[in-house]
Amino acid sequence: MVGEAVLAYVSDQMFAVDLRETAAKTEITLSFASSSNDFKERLNQVHPALVILDLIAAGAELEWMIKECQSLNCTVIAYGPHSQAELLNKAKSLGCNEVYTNSWFKQNPDEVLKSWLVLNE
Repeated sequence: MVGEAVLAYVSDQMFAVDLRETAAKTEITLSFASSSNDFKERLNQVHPALVILDLIAAGAELEWMIKECQSLNCTVIAYGPHSQAELLNKAKSLGCNEVYTNSWFKQNPDEVLKSWLVLNE
């Protein structure tokens, strides 16, 4: 699945740099959305195989974002603060394929992307 499209909606710009570097190593095409409107436009333009959602950035728009992704058969990986277990559980119940804590995901983006690639080969 080299060249597979990934759309990320993240608020932490330092983490965005890490994701971009990780994607480059695995030859994944990665794009970022800067707002919820931008997210919807890019989602419909790119039709990504994988969407990465920052639960805090998604905020109140989380439900429609996940539904939009599901309508395009995108795999959705979300992450958020470990202290907000209810939010993490909500993301899982709304249909996210994987939900991680911020600390784990931000320390292991390469592991997440590589395992996603293996599953989709």
